[in-house]
Amino acid sequence: MAKFNKDLKVGCLINCRPERYLREALIKGNLLTYTTGDVIEPAPLNYTQLTMRDESGKFKRFARFGHPGAGLFVTELFSPRKDEIHAFFQFHYKQEWMTRLENRRTISYDGGRNWTPPEPLPDGINNLWIGKGIIYQNKRWMWPASFCEVVNPEVTDNSNVGQWMMARFDFRCCVIFSDDEGKSFIRSVSIKSKERHLIEPRIVELSDGSILMLIRSMDSKELFRSVSKDGGITWSEAVPGGILNPSSKSLLLRHPNGNIVLVHNPSEKRNKLAVWVSDDDAETWKTKYVIAEDNVRNLNYPDGDFDENGNLNLIWENGRSVYSTVIPAEILK
Repeated sequence: MAKFNKDLKVGCLINCRPERYLREALIKGNLLTYTTGDVIEPAPLNYTQLTMRDESGKFKRFARFGHPGAGLFVTELFSPRKDEIHAFFQFHYKQEWMTRLENRRTISYDGGRNWTPPEPLPDGINNLWIGKGIIYQNKRWMWPASFCEVVNPEVTDNSNVGQWMMARFDFRCCVIFSDDEGKSFIRSVSIKSKERHLIEPRIVELSDGSILMLIRSMDSKELFRSVSKDGGITWSEAVPGGILNPSSKSLLLRHPNGNIVLVHNPSEKRNKLAVWVSDDDAETWKTKYVIAEDNVRNLNYPDGDFDENGNLNLIWENGRSVYSTVIPAEILK
């Protein structure tokens, strides 16, 4: 049963029944998306549901992104300016899952109500799991990504997709960036690591202009860490970051006041969700504020952004429902 911090007002935005399955909720302004279809992932019936906040504050379903022959996930909603949203999504195939992803992008110029026809990413960028982007030094658009590379080609039996992926492939990270507002893309070098399976990286700009990446590991119970000092082109080796994590995705942001804000699961399982705050570029964490705990369901995939007053509008999901709260700016100082 979920227990929420008594000082926070927590609401349920979406309950996915009768769809029964809900993952990867994302929010941008009045648009909220989540992936559903079937009861598992990956599955050919996976699609992304679009909802919009109405005048009463409730989110209503109005459209979906899907593919007739493959599963579909929206993994990033990027908004470089008011009402413009770039949705990055991927097709996946059940017996290949993360090892074969077809990337597409569609753009809305009215806050998510209408969308351009989906197109492949520029410059042959493909087969990436794309994460939450940033605008680096107010110019360069940049997104972290993970991908698979074959290291044991002799492993060919994919009857158990999970075991096949872990044995045949290493999971690596990189970034893609654009200096012309998304018209062309450049892919960085791959980030080296002794850890075999690193996915779902998150990036943030630090006070000296370097970029910190925190990465989920599928092998170890902690976040890994890499740094770029040349605007995302090259990266240091990814090493253990000393932050407990049960192999789950985090949310990493730079507050308007300059502090680094991390929302994650600081526990052995996904049964605790907390926001940490650092005023020294993520070297130490002066605030560790528990948002919710749940001994029944996981607390997954936090997402959100700051409002004009510096509050963090935050959502997360538990596999069935999407919850929201506002973390006051006072806590993030």
